[in-house]
Amino acid sequence: MNRTLRVVLALVVLSSFSFAFGQVRGGGGGDSSQRFVEVAGVREFSGELIVRPIQIVESFVQRRSMSDQMRQNRARQRLARLLIEYVADTDELVVAVPSNYDENSFSAFLMATGDYQYAEPNWTVYPVVIPNDPFFGQQWHHFRMQSPQGWNINTGSGVTLATCDTGVHLTHEDLAPLLVPGYNSASRLSQNNGGAVNDINGHGTHVMGDAGAAGNNSRGVAGVGWNYRLMPIRVTNSAGGSASMANIVNGARWAVNNGAKSISVSYSGVSSSTVQTTGAYIKSRGGLFLWAAGNNGANLNWFDWADVIIVGASTSSDTRWSSSAFGLAIDVFAPGVNILSTVRNSNSSYGFGTGTSMAAPVANGVVAMVWSINPALSASKVEQIVFQSCDNIGSSSTFGNGRVNLFKTATLADMTVPKTVLPSSVNLNRGTYISGSISSFFSQDGNVYVVNAGITLNQSESPNDITLNGVAPYTTAVRLKFRTVSRSSSINVTEEIQFYNFTTNQWDSKNTRTLSTSDTSVTVDVTSGASNYVRSSDGAVRARLVRRAGGIVAHLPWSVSNDLGVWEITAF
Repeated sequence: MNRTLRVVLALVVLSSFSFAFGQVRGGGGGDSSQRFVEVAGVREFSGELIVRPIQIVESFVQRRSMSDQMRQNRARQRLARLLIEYVADTDELVVAVPSNYDENSFSAFLMATGDYQYAEPNWTVYPVVIPNDPFFGQQWHHFRMQSPQGWNINTGSGVTLATCDTGVHLTHEDLAPLLVPGYNSASRLSQNNGGAVNDINGHGTHVMGDAGAAGNNSRGVAGVGWNYRLMPIRVTNSAGGSASMANIVNGARWAVNNGAKSISVSYSGVSSSTVQTTGAYIKSRGGLFLWAAGNNGANLNWFDWADVIIVGASTSSDTRWSSSAFGLAIDVFAPGVNILSTVRNSNSSYGFGTGTSMAAPVANGVVAMVWSINPALSASKVEQIVFQSCDNIGSSSTFGNGRVNLFKTATLADMTVPKTVLPSSVNLNRGTYISGSISSFFSQDGNVYVVNAGITLNQSESPNDITLNGVAPYTTAVRLKFRTVSRSSSINVTEEIQFYNFTTNQWDSKNTRTLSTSDTSVTVDVTSGASNYVRSSDGAVRARLVRRAGGIVAHLPWSVSNDLGVWEITAF
């Protein structure tokens, strides 16, 4: 059924049931101090609300007397005749506002029942800014964010990045090779099923290029990442670019459900509760949700979404762009003034854009870079890396964690990737060298390092004892693994693995096992206090292999062969 028709039918049916809601007029939302106010061209009423029933955990905390299930059933039944759309992923209902109410009074009525977490307008919101006419120039923001240094670590690939916007110019030279099938949330159709994702307004093409225009291709500009998979989510069918909140968050959910890892929105409406609800859903699916802070210069000090990265816009001198929102809700700033990117005028057009609309996809590109470097990271870990690698450009009460820095982010992300450390030298402490070389320890390939034990009458002594020395690329560690493969020429031989503790200046025993006459493999994995085994001055690491024999073997010649001895170190 046509969506508009559904709304009309819902309102017609409602006229026979107005007694169910009374004749309330005026008033505020659930919080009596709040009143929803339209701002023309920024956020406008649509005649609909987005409503979320009280969630079970919340009702438990608030010690409701009625059972959770009864309350939730009642909350849904009350709105059954007004329902336009139910969102199972986030347990939200999009409902029509009855004819004898307005958005404020109906929200107030619903919140007064105690059955709802929130009841807020399904705002019609607008793109934060429209790019200027095409003009070629320098992309100053890459130098401010140290992008070239970051690209020495990784140029960005293998990650699906989505923008929820007005679509994209499908044949643009800097975007077309990287595009993957997208979605039109206004029509609820995927691109593969006929959903239009071409740029209906112009805003979306600039936004997509900010995040991921192809790099190093001898054309136009470079995005934050050069080879991301770019997923266009068109959230509107209006040439003016306006979109409903329900369509925007629907598009974001579709994106994460279809493989996108980082998703950004460059629209107003960031303070709506559905933004946080959607962010929590996206994070639960392993992705991250970014939203532009807005261009009204507001101090966003009355909310703080835990699961949404809200992005303000900074200038080339690392100050707040005068029209950028700021405050408690802000998580990061990103360059957002005179950003050169792709535009839809032609397949090779470029132009400048200013606003938090530009900042959000720039930050989106930084987020995607972390997953490009380490796809195994959780959403929370990626968020932590981005936040901790920001440059401090002012008070956290204005700038949040600071301005994103691609080089620092890439460096920190790279430290989460386990690095293999090979021995740089071998010390023979006891025993007699027979054959092999240091390269025998580099891989398990049949090339072995053999040490003869000789004979000892004191079984407490180690007649076979070697130390492997290596140098890690970092001077700290959060995880340190050591793997070795050994075999002995006789039974009843044990091997003890020790790590040198640079904090206590002594050897710590990490593993003891009995060797076989065939290869015996072991991995020692240290996740607590791993930095104790990496020298802070130069990254030195040491592992000692101590071999002993029991019984009659102690009185006979025997040897041990090693086919591997390497570390794997993670620093963050």
